[in-house]
Amino acid sequence: FNLALLREGGFPSERLVNGGALRHEYLYSRFNGTKERRQKTVLVTFPLSRPASRRLFSDLLEELREPLTIPSQGNTPVRFILKCHPQLPIRMFYPGRFKLPLWVTLSDEPMSKILPEAGLLLYAGPTSTWWEAVLSGVPALKYGVDLLDIDSNGSVNGIPVHLCSKETLRS
Repeated sequence: FNLALLREGGFPSERLVNGGALRHEYLYSRFNGTKERRQKTVLVTFPLSRPASRRLFSDLLEELREPLTIPSQGNTPVRFILKCHPQLPIRMFYPGRFKLPLWVTLSDEPMSKILPEAGLLLYAGPTSTWWEAVLSGVPALKYGVDLLDIDSNGSVNGIPVHLCSKETLRS
């Protein structure tokens, strides 16, 4: 579709090529992470949308002032890894000063490196990171914001989209 649009827009056909993306090739191999480690780590991905990213980040900062623990697993704090969109670093959507708690880290690693550590993906749309998580066996939870959203109807292509909000984020 995109190739056809470029041609229709006047780009020279002889210079256009529709090539595959290498970004998702890692999904063909299995992860080696242990189940215990994965259950105690939440990967949070931010979209290219500044308002959605800002909302998710500010609500996370507020909610994670106190550690989230799993009593059945020794009350060890759940670890949160924050992954910004490569084109929208955190300083571009949250320019203020902030300090992350010890159990929250910011990562520049590619999804292929940090997704195997996750037991859950928390994301705000629009983003394709939830597809990566679901296809690799990591459950995904969408943080619903009151902004325009392409998958707000509860499912995409028959795959259910599980939602949380500011009120239910911690639970």
